[in-house]
Amino acid sequence: MEKNILTLGSFFYNSGFSKKILFLLFIILFLIGYSIGQYISLNGGKIKEQFAINNDIKTTINKNVQYVKLSEDKKQSEFLNNQITQIQQNVPEVITDENNELLESTEINTKTEYNPIIKDKKLIVYQEEETKTPKKIEVIKKVENKPKAFWEKNAIQVSSKPTGPVIAIIIDDMGADIFKTKQVLDIPAPITASFLSYAVNLRNQIKEAKEKGKEAMLHVPMEAKNSTYAEEKEILKTDYSDNKIKEMIRKILNKSSDIVGINNHMGSKFTEDYSGMQAVLEELKEKDLIFVDSKTTKKSVGERISKALNIPTVSRDIFLDNYPGEKEVEQQLAMLEVFAKKHGYSIAIGHPREDTINVLNSWVKTLKGKGITIVPVSYIVKNKDELSKTK
Repeated sequence: MEKNILTLGSFFYNSGFSKKILFLLFIILFLIGYSIGQYISLNGGKIKEQFAINNDIKTTINKNVQYVKLSEDKKQSEFLNNQITQIQQNVPEVITDENNELLESTEINTKTEYNPIIKDKKLIVYQEEETKTPKKIEVIKKVENKPKAFWEKNAIQVSSKPTGPVIAIIIDDMGADIFKTKQVLDIPAPITASFLSYAVNLRNQIKEAKEKGKEAMLHVPMEAKNSTYAEEKEILKTDYSDNKIKEMIRKILNKSSDIVGINNHMGSKFTEDYSGMQAVLEELKEKDLIFVDSKTTKKSVGERISKALNIPTVSRDIFLDNYPGEKEVEQQLAMLEVFAKKHGYSIAIGHPREDTINVLNSWVKTLKGKGITIVPVSYIVKNKDELSKTK
């Protein structure tokens, strides 16, 4: 090394000026190149290492992103599975909620969605499809279960569904003659007893009727065209204001909580009056009771207004005892049977008179052989559409 340096030094000393400049440039370039080489030699590994670290970081980040995404998917899947498991384990086939609505379970095909939704009162749980085969999961569907109307709670139940025509017998003016009232209640059939709204000891008489299997109504006095009946107790008149009529009918309806509804006592004038009948029937609707139109006039608007107000209603078909005598009552009952066979059902109104009571006691025993069933009037109110189709 020292020899080479001496040789170069001798060459530089003996050379000309221009050669000395070139030689110096060569030395400078050599030194620069040598320095760069040393730098690269020393730092190249670090640069490569840094590149490797950067690549590792990118890879790690990508992996973490994928892991996070998979974790989120897993969490969603676990959440969904927990929802489905809870519903399948905790919900019976039929349950009720706080509104006493039945919840009925059924099944539907799943869709590719994650979260439960509420739509049209239906709780639908969706599960992600893992295969092409659709899965079935449980759905809880609300079914409206309308509670029983007030009149239905007081109705006398029919033990078995009649297979033929049915007849309802309503006995009006109950409660005025205590002895005759008890005779009617002893008839061995589900007679409907309509008590005068002003009868004495009314509440207890109605309770006794229910205990003997008789459905109870209130017989409400209404104005007749015949002025002889103008002073009837608690009578509703056409010249009363709507407010007065409503106040009167409200007091009458509050006399008993064991009735299914009312029918009119007389009323040939009042039941033709649209305003008066509407006032009565609006209060009846408020109490959730039925209206039976006694049809003391062909022009009665009672049934028409009842239907418009969506009040359960029917009308009388035959009067049993407008004329006295057992034969007359028997003839009317025969007509009632024909009417029932023709229309599927029929409704008669009678009174607590000796002839009527005697004939009814014998007549009810003959109906089984005729394929006819006596039912409470509420049964016809509830089933009249079905009954008229099976005539």
